[in-house]
Amino acid sequence: MDIKVCSLGILKLLGTLFSDKEPEEKKRILSEEFLIPMDRELEREVERMCNLGQGMLERGYHNGMQQGLQKGLDSGIEMAKRVMKLAAAGLPREQIATEANATMEQVKKILDD
Repeated sequence: MDIKVCSLGILKLLGTLFSDKEPEEKKRILSEEFLIPMDRELEREVERMCNLGQGMLERGYHNGMQQGLQKGLDSGIEMAKRVMKLAAAGLPREQIATEANATMEQVKKILDD
């Protein structure tokens, strides 16, 4: 068998194991498409791989949320600094909002709180 064909088969097998398909569907695909007989031990391993895939997905989601929150926080802090600097320079609130790329509500909240 050609190495490229074998590699594609392995990738497809791993894709099945780490997909978001239900465990029963994965077992069916492994049995029918890859001709892997499902005994109790292999079924437990497939379940474990499903849990591993779900854990990786949740970890990726959590990390993405953390990065997004941090980026939003950093952006908000930078905007607040710009608003404060423009206000200290004596600019009217409407101009501050325009130059700081902020809404009037945001400018009011930053300056009044």
